[in-house]
Amino acid sequence: MAKVLKSVFFALAFMSAGLAAAELDIIGWPASAQQATPPASTPAAPGTRDGAAPPAGAGARSAVREPAAALAPDVARVLEQVARRVEALETRLIALVDEARARAIAYALWAAVGLFALMFVSSVLGGTVVALTLRRSRSA
Repeated sequence: MAKVLKSVFFALAFMSAGLAAAELDIIGWPASAQQATPPASTPAAPGTRDGAAPPAGAGARSAVREPAAALAPDVARVLEQVARRVEALETRLIALVDEARARAIAYALWAAVGLFALMFVSSVLGGTVVALTLRRSRSA
């Protein structure tokens, strides 16, 4: 009987430690939702499409530079807005992933606690049934 109580105590202690670790977020899980940084690439020359060579001649160069210079502040503003939106989206996704991970760990631990309780109750009931069966067979 002492061995049974000792093993039940240790099982409950380990389950409590696991539950505490999940609830208090003691273990730092790796951030698997973060993507790797994209490889650095050289930007195409201004006024060109897909990195093709710009048209030859001084007049053609100035014709390309003027619209590009006029669009530069607008493009920079749009890029900043897109970068802010992407950063906000990444932050939100990381928060959602962390919340889902914590919930999954909590559910798994509660399922383990429930299964342990079910196992304990079934062993008690099974032992009672076996004891009553053996008692009747001895008395008969």
